[in-house]
Amino acid sequence: MGFELEARARLSKYFDVFFNYGSADAEIIDGGSAGVTNNSAYNGKKTPFVPVNGYGAGVESSFKINDKLRFNGFLNLDTTGKTYWHESNRSVHTTAAYSLLDARIAISGEKWSFAVYGKNLTDQQYYQEFSPGEYVGSPDDVAWRGRPLTIGTSFSINF
Repeated sequence: MGFELEARARLSKYFDVFFNYGSADAEIIDGGSAGVTNNSAYNGKKTPFVPVNGYGAGVESSFKINDKLRFNGFLNLDTTGKTYWHESNRSVHTTAAYSLLDARIAISGEKWSFAVYGKNLTDQQYYQEFSPGEYVGSPDDVAWRGRPLTIGTSFSINF
C-alpha cells in the first residue's frame, strides 16, 4: 500500500517550483517456503528493495533570450528513503535515506541544443543495490555503489 503526491507551481512566467512525495508500506504477508527453506519467519517484515519513502523538490526556468535562442535550466534534489536489502530487515542490511542534487543548463536554437549538466553534485555515496552474503552462502556481501559526481555536456541537432 502506498501513495504519491506531486505538485508544480508557476511563480512567474519564467520560473516553476515542483515537489513530489511518495510512500510505500510494502510488507511481506506470507513468505511461504521453497524446498527446505521456510520464509514465514519474515512475515510482517518490510519488503526488500522498496524504499520506505522518497521525495523531490526543485526549480525550473525556461525563457527566450532573443528571437533565435532559448534558455532552459533546472535544479533538482531527490531523496530516496530508508531501504531494506533483505527480508530480515536487520539494520546492518539497511540503507539510510540519501539525497542526490542534479542541475542542468541549456541554450537552444531552432534545430540545436547545447547543455551542461551535473549529477550527484554533492558526490553522495550510496548503494544502488546490496546483497548480504550470509544469505546466499557467500563469505562477502555484494554491493553496487551509486554513480559518483558526474559533470558533462551534450549537444544535439534536429534534422
